[in-house]
Amino acid sequence: MILHAAADFFKLPTAKRRAVMLKVAKDATEMQRDVLKKAERMKRTGKKGR
Repeated sequence: MILHAAADFFKLPTAKRRAVMLKVAKDATEMQRDVLKKAERMKRTGKKGR
């Protein structure tokens, strides 16, 4: 499935490809930020958060 998405991705024109890359990168950084926030919260409470 991921390979199929990659194949479709490379069929896109360069400008569109760049836009997709930026969106993916943005989503990734936001996810990372959320993970960091959760980690901070867990450290503060000292409990094993879920």
